[in-house]
Amino acid sequence: DRNANRAGWKMAKDVRECHAKSIGDYVGIPIPTYPDQTGIRISDYVDGTIKEGKIYPTGRNQYGYSFGYGTPFDNKLPVTDELGEFFGYYISEGNAFHNGIIVSNTNRKRLRRMRELADRLFGIKTNEYVKGQIQLNSTILRRLFIALFGEGALNKRIPQIAMGFPHSAKVALIRGLFIGDGGKERRLKYDHHSYTTRSKTLAFGLWQLLLNVGV
Repeated sequence: DRNANRAGWKMAKDVRECHAKSIGDYVGIPIPTYPDQTGIRISDYVDGTIKEGKIYPTGRNQYGYSFGYGTPFDNKLPVTDELGEFFGYYISEGNAFHNGIIVSNTNRKRLRRMRELADRLFGIKTNEYVKGQIQLNSTILRRLFIALFGEGALNKRIPQIAMGFPHSAKVALIRGLFIGDGGKERRLKYDHHSYTTRSKTLAFGLWQLLLNVGV
């Protein structure tokens, strides 16, 4: 209650808006936290065959015997600023297809950056079969990214584990998001930033993440 300068509980219908005739009320919002996350264990999100610390896609032969095949990944993916940045690009500009993931951008400099990150982070060849679109063929990545970020524009989200990333990795993720689908305009003396998404879950998650880094 700004008039009484004290904290208390109110029904949502009784919260006063700030305008010319009222100073309104402050609304307290809890800042979400999460245990520190320095790495992502892929097998927590993807079924696969684990061998010597690496995870492989699992296949079965005609006798029902399961085996690992294809390109493996280290089962623990370290959380770095570069990983956070790539996650931000993917959430804004990426999607999954039947055999991997795709990230798109019409800006060639940004697309090169996405490709460099993908090469370093995942160690698999990226392809540009369609101009402005890089493709990573990996069923492991496909399943991991769907599990973390959802599938389809309406279902995109920021996973809760991102709240536990190191501060600089969270900032890098936010930067990647805004480079993809963000906007900036000058009003009076200030820059105003905005982010556009069709996913209400993503919008709410971004708001939480911004609170988490102190914005």
